[in-house]
Amino acid sequence: MIEHWLNGERVLSFDYTAPKWAEYVDLLGARGGDLTGRNGTLWLQDHGQDVWFRNLRLRVIPEDEVITPDPDFIPMPVTGVALEKEEARVKKMLGAAAKSAKAKAEKYAAKETADSQRDSETERVGTGFYCSRSRIGL
Repeated sequence: MIEHWLNGERVLSFDYTAPKWAEYVDLLGARGGDLTGRNGTLWLQDHGQDVWFRNLRLRVIPEDEVITPDPDFIPMPVTGVALEKEEARVKKMLGAAAKSAKAKAEKYAAKETADSQRDSETERVGTGFYCSRSRIGL
């Protein structure tokens, strides 16, 4: 559940685990965000516009407090130049994430291939020592 309050008025309220927010949560993950963690870092956003912050207050929500998300919540749209910047930034982050995932998959596949080749060239000898067949003349 995420809520934002401004001057005593709830301006944002939604349950990020609801399926309708999955795409936004995925984008947040591409940016390095993790909604599963607690006691993390507070990030303040500007969406490419001038912004000022003051008198920020946080409170610990007691375990027994029930918070109900606003079922009618619709996020404010990001428009104009700010939207163009954000779309370019997200595209770059998603590309980097895909490239990193591909590199990890290739590294894992190469390791698996090397392990498989090593295992096929190795024979167990004695009580736990491994020797290459070529080294022991088999």
